[in-house]
Amino acid sequence: MIRRCTAYAAVLLAMLLGRTDLAAGATVTELGLWRMYTGFNNFNFFGPCTPPDACIQMTNATAATSDLWVGAEIDLENVGDGDYTEWRLVRPDGTVVTPIPSVRWDATLRCWIDQFGNQTCCPTCNTPTRAYWITGQTPHCDTPGLGWVLQVWNNGVQALNEPFMLTHDPTGFMGITSPTDPNQLFQMTQQTYTLSQTVPFSAGTSTGGSISWTATPHYQTHGGFGGPDPAPRTFSTTDGVEHDETYQSMGGQVKVIARGTADVGTVEDCVTFYVEGPESGIPDPTITAQLDSLYQASRSYPAGGTPNLMTGVAQHESSYHHFLSPANGLNEDLFDLYAKFNILARWPFESCDGSPATCQIGGSHIGLMQVGTTTADAWNWLTNAGDAVNLFSGNPIPNKLEQAITYENNIRNGYKQGNIKCPARKPTPPPALTSVQRENNALVLYRVAMPAGYCAKLDALYYKAVCSTTTTTDNQGNLVCQNGGTWSWAVNNTGQPTGVAYVSSTTNPLGVRQLLQ
Repeated sequence: MIRRCTAYAAVLLAMLLGRTDLAAGATVTELGLWRMYTGFNNFNFFGPCTPPDACIQMTNATAATSDLWVGAEIDLENVGDGDYTEWRLVRPDGTVVTPIPSVRWDATLRCWIDQFGNQTCCPTCNTPTRAYWITGQTPHCDTPGLGWVLQVWNNGVQALNEPFMLTHDPTGFMGITSPTDPNQLFQMTQQTYTLSQTVPFSAGTSTGGSISWTATPHYQTHGGFGGPDPAPRTFSTTDGVEHDETYQSMGGQVKVIARGTADVGTVEDCVTFYVEGPESGIPDPTITAQLDSLYQASRSYPAGGTPNLMTGVAQHESSYHHFLSPANGLNEDLFDLYAKFNILARWPFESCDGSPATCQIGGSHIGLMQVGTTTADAWNWLTNAGDAVNLFSGNPIPNKLEQAITYENNIRNGYKQGNIKCPARKPTPPPALTSVQRENNALVLYRVAMPAGYCAKLDALYYKAVCSTTTTTDNQGNLVCQNGGTWSWAVNNTGQPTGVAYVSSTTNPLGVRQLLQ
C-alpha cells in the first residue's frame, strides 16, 4: 500500500517488521537495487515497493537522469536502540550527492528518525528485530555517465557499494537524445568565429504530446565579470523531432530542461552543454587583416602613423589568442571541466588581475585586446577588436590618440582650468610630436592607469619635455629654459617605466613596437 505524506522526499521508509527483542549492530541482507519512475514525490512506503505502481527494479545497473531517485530495498536485522543507516549516492568524480539521507531507531519513542528530525513511528513495535527500508537519493538531472555508486552504511560501516550508470533514456517517460552528455562542447566556428555550431535538440518520450524546452545560458569570468546572462530560450518539439539553435556572440554553459506530461504528472530530463571557442583558434592572418583594416579606417588614424600598430597591441595583450584552454595554467578552468572531466574547453582569455606579485586570473578584461569584460567582448572577437580600436583612435570622444594630443599641447603651452594650472614651456616649447610619437603616448594611455591629478598625468606619458640647460619658474608659473637652452622630448623612463616598457621594451616581455605583425 502507498500512502502520500509530507515526509522528506528522498527518504522513502518501508514497513517495520519484527519481534519484541532487538540486539545492537544492524546488518544488511537481501539487497536489491531499485529505481523510481519520475513524477512521484513525498512518499512513504509501508510494505515493499511493488512495480509497476511506484517503482521498477533497476536492470543492467542503469538508471535514467529523468528518474526521480535511485534507492535500495534493504533488510535490517537485529536493530538496536540508536542504530542508524544512511544512503549515499556517489558521482563519477567522487563527490557525494547531498543531503545524505539517514534514519535512526529510537527504542524509547519506538520511531525511526531521519536526519531532519522527521519521525516514522511504530507504536506496536516495542523492539522490532527487522525493518525493511526502501530509500534512496535523487540523482535527478545530475551528471550522466558510468561510475555512479549507491552506498548503504550501517552504524558507520559500509554495507553496500553498488555501481550503476546514469543515462538519458528515450524509451521511458522522458529522455533527451541530443545534446548528448557528458558535457558536450559546441565550437564558435561559423561567421568568422562569432557563431556557434548548430546545436540539435531532441528527446524521446513515451507520453505523447509536446515536449517543452528551456535552455538557460550562463557565463562569467573567474572573477565574476561579464553578463548579465541572456534570457533563457524556450521552444517545443515532439517525440524524436529535432529543433536546431545557434549561439551568436555568446557562449559558456547552457543548462537544458525538457518537460512533458504523463499520468504521474510532469516529467522532465536535463542536460548541460557548453559553447566554446574554436579548437584550432582564430587564424593569425584573419586577426591581422581585421586589426589593420580597423585601425587605418578609424577616425583619428594619424597620417604617417603605424598601419599595423594594433597587431602589436594584440600580441602583447593576448599573444594573438582570443580563446585559450586552461592547459598549463594559461586560462581559467571555467565550470571545472578540466579538473573534473579532463575536458580542455577554450574560453575567452581572461586578464590577470591585481598587482604582478599577487596576480590572479580574474577576467576584468577579456580576449584578444583585453578590453573591459562584457558578454559581447568575450564571445565576439570582432567586437573585441573593434572596441579596442575605437578606444584607441575611434568613436569615443576623446579617444586615446586625441587625448594624447591634448596632453601634448598642454605640456607645450600650459593648461589652466579653475584651480588647476600646469606650466607652459618657455621661451620656445618643444616641437610637435610626430604621428608615431603620438601613438606611443596614446599606447601608454591605453595600457596604464594614470595618476589622479591633471598635471601629474602630463608628467606620466611616454615622452617628457626636457630642457638642455637649467630651468626656472617665471611669475606666471611657467617653466623657462635658461641660458639659450632649448626644449625637446625624451623617453620618460623615470616617470613612466611601466608605460615605456609596454611600448618599446626589447626584453621579455617585448613591447608593442617589437611585436608588430
